[in-house]
Amino acid sequence: MVKITLARQAADLKKIIQLQRENLSANVSEKTKKEQGFVTASHDLETLEKMAENSAHVVVKDGAKIVGYALAMTRKFSKSVPVLEATFDFQDQLIYKGKTLAEHDYIVMGQVCVAEDYRGQRLVDRMYKYFRGCYSIHYPYLVTAISPDNTRSLRVHERCGFDVAGTFHSPTGHEWVIVVWDWRW
Repeated sequence: MVKITLARQAADLKKIIQLQRENLSANVSEKTKKEQGFVTASHDLETLEKMAENSAHVVVKDGAKIVGYALAMTRKFSKSVPVLEATFDFQDQLIYKGKTLAEHDYIVMGQVCVAEDYRGQRLVDRMYKYFRGCYSIHYPYLVTAISPDNTRSLRVHERCGFDVAGTFHSPTGHEWVIVVWDWRW
């Protein structure tokens, strides 16, 4: 039986990094990317630890094994993941419901991933529900960026209640769809 909880120990963060490596775009086949999705950014232990000091990451555990994660990231860490730096700058300028996102103290879902053997169980939905329970009292919105090539992720985020706020072509060549989940409703 899996359990949704917060990553509390360095050992959990190391397991997140391992699951992340297994699902990086560069490490999965084209078929897997198309059918199952992928992750783009790579984090190191120090960055995950600093991010977790501010807002803990949501994980799915099967015993001691991490089989899913949703990384919590505040704008304070916008410069800590180079592939995402320009994306933060862009999304801050997006107009959402009449104001720029920068006018709100939103939280970012830095990356979500589920191990291959655990997909199809709506674990992303469950992590997002837990994420909302933890952070909606402090933040009105949850924002994330998704590669338009990651069609599975786009569908999952739409199902979970995210709205497309804009698209962005970063200087590094990555294209992103910026989505927002309004927690006030």
